[in-house]
Amino acid sequence: MDLISSPRARRGLLGALAALALAFGAVLAGAVPAKADASLPWTHDRAHHTWCYQSGFTLSTEADWAMTWLRTQTDANTAFWSPCAAEVDVWWSNFYQPGTFGQTACKAVTSSAPGVCTEFYVRMNATLINAQTLASEQRKKTSCHELGHTVGVNHYGGVTGLPNPDGVGAADSCMKSGTVTTAGAWTSKWGPHHINVHINPTFP
Repeated sequence: MDLISSPRARRGLLGALAALALAFGAVLAGAVPAKADASLPWTHDRAHHTWCYQSGFTLSTEADWAMTWLRTQTDANTAFWSPCAAEVDVWWSNFYQPGTFGQTACKAVTSSAPGVCTEFYVRMNATLINAQTLASEQRKKTSCHELGHTVGVNHYGGVTGLPNPDGVGAADSCMKSGTVTTAGAWTSKWGPHHINVHINPTFP
């Protein structure tokens, strides 16, 4: 797709999206989300959801699982791409920030459809994740959670008492914020509302 040709214009739009991405994409241990099930400030490019690994990425097993879960649970089609290059949708990378398990940010947008993100950075803090009591579950949950942001799904308040969009299925979504304290299948799937309202309608 046509990326913004003016470096200044692109930097401005990317900066604005990056700031919003930081607000919505960071998963803070014990953080309380501002809203339940709000829309994210971007949409993806509606094509196959491809992924790659930046140099030194250490959680490729969990990232592979997450991309497979997206393909098997939703209408999205995913494909691995190596090496990372322009137009790859999800760039998985290492990330080190105290108190933050992961972060999603828009890397590139289109000039023809402002707000449509063609590439995302998905950053994983392996040091903090692996220090958790339920490290395996936390790795699954964080990879599922951050990938969800790349297909337009936001946090909801499943562990903080905020309204849940899924009704009965709310407890089964990896998009709830916070640290994993109980092992369970919710760490590796999206709830029915997220799938049927936010994810499936955005893929052909």
